[in-house]
Amino acid sequence: MLKKSCIEIIKFIYYLFEYSVFVVDNPEQFPLLLLEETIVIADELGLKHPPDSKTNERVVKTRIVITTSY
Repeated sequence: MLKKSCIEIIKFIYYLFEYSVFVVDNPEQFPLLLLEETIVIADELGLKHPPDSKTNERVVKTRIVITTSY
């Protein structure tokens, strides 16, 4: 239930920014770092790098909303 609520909030924010006259760029997903960098960080922290839930392969971690405005 909480996950669905979070998704709805993120979708609302995305659409709000998408149609704002002040927003220059609003990509839906944005890579945080290169895959190799996040693997090194996870290893240094002693954490398992999160895999894709379907393929079990390591994937690039992304941020859902990043907005550039003026």
